[in-house]
Amino acid sequence: MSHFLMPADKGFPLQPGFELYVSGPDEEPNPELPFQFVVALDEPGVVDGEPLVDTLVDISKAVDAAAAALLPRLS
Repeated sequence: MSHFLMPADKGFPLQPGFELYVSGPDEEPNPELPFQFVVALDEPGVVDGEPLVDTLVDISKAVDAAAAALLPRLS
């Protein structure tokens, strides 16, 4: 498989027993099947289950913009 599928139900927050992947009914297990997961942050009202990397990029851009806006006032 050359592409990855993102399920509609990401199971966030993950609970015991949540099925991460269900294949066809007669399909044999494939130990070579690649697997990826996304680490997410959850701060209700601030970051609701958003992927960590995307959130850090957004925060970094916000900090850069704030610093650029304040820089002329610091000189």
